[in-house]
Amino acid sequence: MDGLQDSHGRTALAIIGHGYMGRIYQKACDGLIREKRCEPYYKFGLPELLPSLTLCAVADPLYGRDETADPRRYPSLEGILEQRAHCGLNAAVIASPIATHYDVAGRLIRNKIHTLTACTQSDPGGGRREGDT
Repeated sequence: MDGLQDSHGRTALAIIGHGYMGRIYQKACDGLIREKRCEPYYKFGLPELLPSLTLCAVADPLYGRDETADPRRYPSLEGILEQRAHCGLNAAVIASPIATHYDVAGRLIRNKIHTLTACTQSDPGGGRREGDT
């Protein structure tokens, strides 16, 4: 595997949280996937960095399984992790409320999923919690 790509050169992305920022991330993914372009304010050539990007899952607790006609939508991170092998998930963007980022990132990282998150608060444990390795 090279960076965010699997052994076949693919990046299968999940967005965790589908509020304001999650929708912005999805719009950016859609642009990269469909049009092989991104907004001009990005500093990097994302289409070249992620040539085979797929958006394989979006998780948000407001999704109920009965209302998710889109098979990529899940009501929880657990649902995505259970189906990980099905879509080849290997990267995730956390767009849930900031207070959840530490726990969500830890779960993704423990499952060997490349993770992008924003942390605006320092953890009182210095970034580590009991049981972390």
